[in-house]
Amino acid sequence: MYPTTNFRFSVILLFFIVCITGFTGCAKSIVTVNSSVLQAGMLVENLGNGVCRQLQSGLMWQVEESERFSSWQEANDYVKSLKIAGFDNWRLPTRQEYLRLSELLAINKGDCPIKTKKAHWTQVDGKEQKPGYWEDIAMCGGLDFRWVNSKLGSTVLAVRP
Repeated sequence: MYPTTNFRFSVILLFFIVCITGFTGCAKSIVTVNSSVLQAGMLVENLGNGVCRQLQSGLMWQVEESERFSSWQEANDYVKSLKIAGFDNWRLPTRQEYLRLSELLAINKGDCPIKTKKAHWTQVDGKEQKPGYWEDIAMCGGLDFRWVNSKLGSTVLAVRP
């Protein structure tokens, strides 16, 4: 009887360990927030004039998102004619710029009221890229981000150097 009880206990313990590590194990992510970002102070500040600024990169972001645009060309034309806070050199952000902003806003590193949970138009070297957004997922003691493509018209969060 004793070996059978020991065996059952071992199987139950092994099952419990597998279940726990399976639920808390780390999945391979696309992008993970850099630990130096988590330790830094305010990194995105609200300038109070319809613009927020990332302190490390110096990028300035439009606070109020635009109306929805059904095509990349409409979105690109919008940013080329945009004038906010006395600046007229706005453009569509790259996915990487949008990721960095999403990371900072997700971990509350600043007082910027921008919302990044909606799909926005992006670009690569001035060329069209499908709209989408970075979805943050709590994993393994940090946030992981994955790009989610949008199937609907999307808004613009313009950026400038």
